[in-house]
Amino acid sequence: MSQESRENPAQQFVEKCHLKWFSTSKGFGFVVPDSGTYDVFLHASVLQRGGHPLIGKGAKLTCRLGKSNNGYFVQDILEIIDVGECPFAKDEDECTEGKATSVRGIVKWYDQSKEFGFVIPDDGVKDIFIHKTCLKKAGLEELITGQIVVVDYKPVIKGREAQSIRVIENP
Repeated sequence: MSQESRENPAQQFVEKCHLKWFSTSKGFGFVVPDSGTYDVFLHASVLQRGGHPLIGKGAKLTCRLGKSNNGYFVQDILEIIDVGECPFAKDEDECTEGKATSVRGIVKWYDQSKEFGFVIPDDGVKDIFIHKTCLKKAGLEELITGQIVVVDYKPVIKGREAQSIRVIENP
């Protein structure tokens, strides 16, 4: 957010919007306000900060927007009215907790002191959270950045969470 928007509340306003498109691999996308024809930049950190990573094409949102010299941007997501078409929802499932799905990926990082890390999935969708308890179930002590793995994950409210993991190749 620009310094100008933080200091000038007149540069901030609330709008109902719909998701035009979002690229999880790039970490950004655009929404369009219901009352306008202009695009508004949406960064992945805004979704994550608000605990709303599970939205798809056509999602309907209530957003606090800001305007900077670079154009309009989503400052906060205040409400998700409709989650839209979720990229990793299966069958008729909504974007809520569901059945485990397998995907191949690469270990992004794992911090033993924090007891968690992330896997970058080959499907190009959101990173998969992995907790130490999942490693224990697999008989693993740690994960190494760059390892190729197969992860069974479930969609959860904050994203995707590993249920089981298998290392298939070391870096």
